[in-house]
Amino acid sequence: MVPIYAKLIEIEKDGGVEASEKYLRGYLEENNTTYDDFIDNIVGNKGLFKMFFTMMKKLFS
Repeated sequence: MVPIYAKLIEIEKDGGVEASEKYLRGYLEENNTTYDDFIDNIVGNKGLFKMFFTMMKKLFS
């Protein structure tokens, strides 16, 4: 499991989805990256994982 995912789950349990999203946005900003670039670095630019994260992006955008 990607460590950031575990952290987001932990935050979501305590503070809800909004807190988890806020953390992720801050993480991306601190690392000077976009959500798309972050996902591409984790799973590459193809396959089911990419499709899943693309759908998640649409859901939370």
